[in-house]
Amino acid sequence: NDAVLKQLLAKLKLKIELRDNEIYYKGKPLKIDVPFEFKVNDQIIYATPIILKKDMINIKWKERMLDLFVVFKDLDDSSAKLISVGDKEVDNNGNTLAEILKLGELSHSLVNLDLGEGNYMQGDDSQKKQISLKMRLRCRITDQEIYYKNQRLTKDLPFEFITDKYRAIAVLDETFKEPTKIVQKWLKLNVKFSGAIPEVAKIIQEGDTEKAMDGEVVSRITSIISNKPAEVLTLDKGSFMTLSHPFHKDIIVALEVLCVEKDGILHFKNYPAKIGNNITFSTDLYSISGTIINLEMR
Repeated sequence: NDAVLKQLLAKLKLKIELRDNEIYYKGKPLKIDVPFEFKVNDQIIYATPIILKKDMINIKWKERMLDLFVVFKDLDDSSAKLISVGDKEVDNNGNTLAEILKLGELSHSLVNLDLGEGNYMQGDDSQKKQISLKMRLRCRITDQEIYYKNQRLTKDLPFEFITDKYRAIAVLDETFKEPTKIVQKWLKLNVKFSGAIPEVAKIIQEGDTEKAMDGEVVSRITSIISNKPAEVLTLDKGSFMTLSHPFHKDIIVALEVLCVEKDGILHFKNYPAKIGNNITFSTDLYSISGTIINLEMR
């Protein structure tokens, strides 16, 4: 029980829409145990439809420890790194409410996009992470329904897992996704940066590095192969001519990049590292895009 927040049992009359045997309220599906926004006097209240049972108070609860598959959603990088086997949520008396038993696949967070008219699609949020887990939860069971911390557990309704290190939003999942084995390899590339502006051409140099958010070096320039005026193709009296641009430069560098192998193909920042593909090199001072013109395994 929360000492501050309150909940209210109420009966609402809603103007709804029926589509394909589904009930919609303000364009969104209305489902049992899934909260929706209810606006009252410019304040938003989260209301949850329930099946009212008159004899709820007389129901006999059975308390059990259940092993369930769940997914932690919408994690930032710092929170994702804190999650480990053995993490627990405890009550005020120190009793275990939930515990992580096994860690699974860590990936970009998946989001469901409402396209309207009952159509949905799944997107990939590269700024957030999600992780598959096997957890043990202290639950109360009645009439084939499962409750955790007084909240009914359903596939569509998130619940919170709170430790002294982090807070995570969890949803039930049908299966446990085994952790993906990440194979990293360094790859040597020759990259041509065409038409580089003078401000970048002056400061780009051997030894420049690109780092990931955790500070790990993922790319470095090992040498500058050439740095010369950019070539401009022009037409003069029916003939093509090549002229040197007065300001822009064509720069060719030897670049080492840390790639991840996926299905036998090396990827740098989630893009295949292949001759002809574009690549972006970013440091603390500048960012420049070019084309891969040669590659070899380090």
